[in-house]
Amino acid sequence: MAVDVDYYAVLGVARDADSKAIEAAVKKSMREWRKRTEAADLGVRQEAEIKVKQIEEARTTLLDEARRAAYDRALAGGVKQPAVPVPRGGGSRNWLEQAEGYLAVGDYHSAAYAAREATQVEGNNAKTWWIRSRANSGLQLWQDALYEARQAVLIEGNNAEYHFALGLVHEQMDQLNDAVDEYRRAGTCDPANPIYELAVGGVYASAGRLDQALPIVEAVYSRHPEDPAANYYLGSVLIDLAERIPKVRQRDVYAVTSREEIDQMRKLANRALALNKVDDEIRKSADQILKYLDRMEQKSFRPPMQWARAALGGAAEGGWMLLIIMFMIVGGFMLLPAILVIAGFASLAQSPGGGFMSILIGAALGWVWYKLSWVPRWKHNKREFV
Repeated sequence: MAVDVDYYAVLGVARDADSKAIEAAVKKSMREWRKRTEAADLGVRQEAEIKVKQIEEARTTLLDEARRAAYDRALAGGVKQPAVPVPRGGGSRNWLEQAEGYLAVGDYHSAAYAAREATQVEGNNAKTWWIRSRANSGLQLWQDALYEARQAVLIEGNNAEYHFALGLVHEQMDQLNDAVDEYRRAGTCDPANPIYELAVGGVYASAGRLDQALPIVEAVYSRHPEDPAANYYLGSVLIDLAERIPKVRQRDVYAVTSREEIDQMRKLANRALALNKVDDEIRKSADQILKYLDRMEQKSFRPPMQWARAALGGAAEGGWMLLIIMFMIVGGFMLLPAILVIAGFASLAQSPGGGFMSILIGAALGWVWYKLSWVPRWKHNKREFV
């Protein structure tokens, strides 16, 4: 049984990709396509809306173990071919209409062929070059798409959509400064559309330059608080800022180690949830952050093992014997208060002063040990990593 869409192809990941790779691909793909949902051209918007829907479906399907297993079984039967417009013959207008029809259903190979025929018939038509660039972008033929987008801009330099398309290609090719320049030129051509400023902020966010991205997307959101794209991009920057705060991290995994980190992360996550229109992806990310922070504030009993490691000169990773010695050291510290209290009670009859002192020392040591061990999880992280 065939499937309608290959979600792995939509996200650009291998079919054996793990959940972390899929989550990262969803985030990257969503950022690429969300800005196009507010493009001035209806065809671009329709194409982007289809892609965004497919990305959301991919996230729902591939991040659920049972759904993914069922989907993989269906995918083994192949992918259904999309319904496409019936070719109507020559002329640049007919070829152009066909190319737009193919783009609307995601058939980039046919769209590229039809657009190429259109440019052969009428090479000075900016729209044919623009459509051709979009088709080759869908095929990830970036050098071809770059040349074609430039041709459209050269022919009609005051068209915001053409500068926007050229910026998209530059961004995909990691030519970020050129992408920013084209998005800003698009904004000059069409200053009423906020998507071009958001695209600039998105470039900075994707490059990890969040301090530059935040004021740009905040400014757009302040002017257009009901705009879905403005809400999405501001929310995504806030989430990225929150996840950047922990100093202890390894790849995509981090650990909070201070109250200040918890407060800063919680403030940013709550701010993302307080936006006027919270995207499902943003809500899920913010909720995950807040749940994690709640866990880090919960107290649990964990002896401060770093003292034992220090006593062994950091050699506790050297083998099982050293690990056993480490636990013996910690266990000895834990049992010492109880031993002192028991010995104190046992000696009260023979030596009341000494017995009472032993009980006091044992109780004091037990209290200190309890206070050192029964602490929030973020303190455990601090002991472990800092």
